[in-house]
Amino acid sequence: QQQQQQQHKWYRSSPNVRCYKLGANDGSALAKLHSPSLIFISTWINSIRISTMIDTGATSSLITMSTIIKLNCQDQIHRQIGEITLGDSRTKITQHGWICLNLKINNVNYQIRAIVVDCLTNNFILGMDFLRKYKVEIKISQQCLVIRYEHQYLYVKFERPNSARLSQQCTSLPRCKAVVNTVISGISNEKKMYLNVIDQRIQQDKRIRICDGLVNVKDNNIQLIIDNPTKTMVTLPKSMVVGTADHLPTDVYCSTLFSNIETEGTYVTREEEKQSMDLDKIILTLTQHLGNNQLHYQQVINLLKNHIILFDTSQTRTIKTDIHHVINTGNHSPVNAKPYFKTIEQRKNIQQEIDKMLKAGIIIPSHSPWSSPVVLLKKPNGEFRFIIDYRKLNSITTKDCYPQPTVEELINRLGGHQWFTKLDLKIGYYQIPIHPADKSKTAFITQDGLYQFQVLPMGLMNAPPSFQRIMNNIIGYNRWDYILVYLDDILVFSNSFDDHMKHLQQLFNVLNIHQFTLNPTKCSIAQQSIEFLSHTITKDSIVPLKQRIQAILDMPQPSSLSQANKFIGKIGWYRKFIPNFAQIAAPIHKVTNKIKEKKKEFYWSEEQIQAANKLKQVLTEEPLVLKYPHPTASFILSTDASEYAIGGTLKQIIDGQTHYNYFLSRLLTTTERNYSTIDREA
Repeated sequence: QQQQQQQHKWYRSSPNVRCYKLGANDGSALAKLHSPSLIFISTWINSIRISTMIDTGATSSLITMSTIIKLNCQDQIHRQIGEITLGDSRTKITQHGWICLNLKINNVNYQIRAIVVDCLTNNFILGMDFLRKYKVEIKISQQCLVIRYEHQYLYVKFERPNSARLSQQCTSLPRCKAVVNTVISGISNEKKMYLNVIDQRIQQDKRIRICDGLVNVKDNNIQLIIDNPTKTMVTLPKSMVVGTADHLPTDVYCSTLFSNIETEGTYVTREEEKQSMDLDKIILTLTQHLGNNQLHYQQVINLLKNHIILFDTSQTRTIKTDIHHVINTGNHSPVNAKPYFKTIEQRKNIQQEIDKMLKAGIIIPSHSPWSSPVVLLKKPNGEFRFIIDYRKLNSITTKDCYPQPTVEELINRLGGHQWFTKLDLKIGYYQIPIHPADKSKTAFITQDGLYQFQVLPMGLMNAPPSFQRIMNNIIGYNRWDYILVYLDDILVFSNSFDDHMKHLQQLFNVLNIHQFTLNPTKCSIAQQSIEFLSHTITKDSIVPLKQRIQAILDMPQPSSLSQANKFIGKIGWYRKFIPNFAQIAAPIHKVTNKIKEKKKEFYWSEEQIQAANKLKQVLTEEPLVLKYPHPTASFILSTDASEYAIGGTLKQIIDGQTHYNYFLSRLLTTTERNYSTIDREA
């Protein structure tokens, strides 16, 4: 290597700084290496030609395991697993053992013992052990080696490898293959050559695969297949050297490039392969509704593949943002609580959940003076929901008044748009960072330990406004043009499919930059009808979600105040679809929303039963459809009043058809009931 370095020409004024090591461009240096003088000769092993590098800085000769496999002599390896350090005193590579090789140079046989290693910048390196054994002299001026052989001198001309460089920048999508053009220097036209991949970045980083193999050369160009087995995009710069192309003798066996792509050793683990299959299924599920339009289908497929990392839920990621959730407790001393008593079964369930969060990096063991107890709520399927009772902490926390959009505001914004995509953030709160000074305040206690959160937990008073603030800050002004954000739901809406693809591309770029993770099972991509906030939205109309309506119809008659409040709350969500809702529901309102001290006064008589049945009947008989306003049609406002309620209807007449836009009603206050009929309807 010292001899090679003496041949280098250095230009300190050049801005194009490169550093060459063992024939590969592997980083920056103080100046540009004009013409790296690496020495190659042609050698033959088992009738296979190998471009071999002469390295005076290598104490031993080295050969790669992939070359041994091509030579079909793996069984001759003397196994000796270990590590060796390269000449830079830093780089370490795996040693598999050593092998005795019979190599032929200019039809003369030589024997050499070579160390078998994982990867090199060249497949075969002859080091100082070979040079000393055969008294090799390097004649730089004559561009040859002189090897002493049986009282004679053998002259071996230097080989001048033809560099293969990318003709343009190449971006390889995750888990995809791409065909790229490569320029071969010094060759105008040759039917077939053999490509040796020598680039260190390719062989050691293992981010992409370009395999050795037979290639066709035409007008200095060859086409290569680049395989990206990883979960992220990989970009290779223009003019990057990926290997060397050698002339192919007719009596030498060479496998084809395309077969090598399939048979070379994989860099993907079984776990990664399973994740890859899962992600492929996700893409198919998210795009199956587009099967009738191949153009739309392919565009969405390409978009999702380009950003597939967003849908990879195999690991928890914290988003990149300068905004952290803050728990402002002023000068209040720490609040703490004893753990709630749990049965052995419940303690096991709690510990299982804790182990999951510890493994994911969501929580860590704590020594905090703060603590809140854990509650387990049993779900309908028999499983438990892990909840932290932060009521004491919330009672001393200063309220965050950051605004959150209303449901009506969001739904009304979607009118007139034809394409929708809904994205759900995977456990959205767990992706939000919490201020380092406040992490100790999130500590929770069990009968078996004390832990604190590294990310935003659920149950904190100011979690929703913090989440909305961060999302609004990241999405920026686009949230007014084509994006809606409501807690961990993101909705993209567009007038045309092409616009929708542009909007999704811009949003995915932002989400990728900030390292968001989406929940693919709750996402809907490029739909013309979307379920959002318990409504089904289309370009022209809004209808209640069928599942929610059925859930209301299946509710039994309430027998307690909490059940009655739940019933009127669920059906009240859709009051804008029901004419005179307030008047029909008035008997129910009389017995609900009582303060805690008066909950014993609750009753559910025949009057309330009839009102509940009437509301259920309306849900099944009336066409529960509201139309988005037509921008050019006139509005008709109708009002009505009774002794204890008022109501109004907003509608339009379009092509002789009545389009209802909204039904509004409410109960009158005690004072308002004294108004005249005209005043009530005004």
